[in-house]
Amino acid sequence: MNSPRIVILVVGKKGAGKTTYLEVLIKKMQNQGKKVGGFICINEKSKLKNNYYLFDLNKRKSRLLATRQKISNFTFRYGKYYFNPQILEKGNQILKDSFYSDAIVVDEYGPLEQNHQGFFNGLTFLLNKYPGILIISSRPATIPSLKQLLSIGE
Repeated sequence: MNSPRIVILVVGKKGAGKTTYLEVLIKKMQNQGKKVGGFICINEKSKLKNNYYLFDLNKRKSRLLATRQKISNFTFRYGKYYFNPQILEKGNQILKDSFYSDAIVVDEYGPLEQNHQGFFNGLTFLLNKYPGILIISSRPATIPSLKQLLSIGE
């Protein structure tokens, strides 16, 4: 695959502050006049962290992505969470629609993407065609497969 001009990886364990760091980085880039597309995944601000929301950076809109509760339309289960397949596909579309942004954020590359699910299609589209700055968050466990996808050596 042809990698984008610049790839920035934000790596940390669960709860380490990857999304918070991305929020600061996004704000700094926007303050410099850069158009930042893509999405971040925000967990519910509670101790239980039962819900994850997909936040579209272009439209400034959140959608419930995953929950620990079984709800209609949340038909895809991975681990403790039920995902809404329509919102996963919406995430892929957000990535494709962000093509003309100066930078695109993918929060995060995880086990679903590692198994060619989740946001994998949108990410591979960008890796094949996008010439700009691509910012990807990931946990340490998924870095080997992400490096392989990016064709990055040790």
